[in-house]
Amino acid sequence: LWRTALADPASAAIVAEDDAGVVGVVRWTEQDATVQSLYVDPRDQGHGTGGRLLAAAVEALAQAGLPEAGLWVFEANTPARAFYAHRGWLPDGRTRVEVLFGAAELRLVHARGTA
Repeated sequence: LWRTALADPASAAIVAEDDAGVVGVVRWTEQDATVQSLYVDPRDQGHGTGGRLLAAAVEALAQAGLPEAGLWVFEANTPARAFYAHRGWLPDGRTRVEVLFGAAELRLVHARGTA
């Protein structure tokens, strides 16, 4: 899954590392102004890595002239939803169930300057 995602020429990514290796990654696409994925190693969660990665993706989209960014989060992932809400991401009312994952997702949006 990650090989395919990171090889996508339509997306960009930032990888966070420490002395032990990769601790997080964020990936986004400009054509739809969407943060496609954000993952932080559980051992590194709570240290600001996810927030910095997410902010970098939002900033990259803003620099590309896209003032609003979106993302999909699993409805059942309460910790992730709280993480995004704390950073100004709000539901826009859209939902989906991707065949690949088979779980309900909510669309969140972030307008630059709201958080």
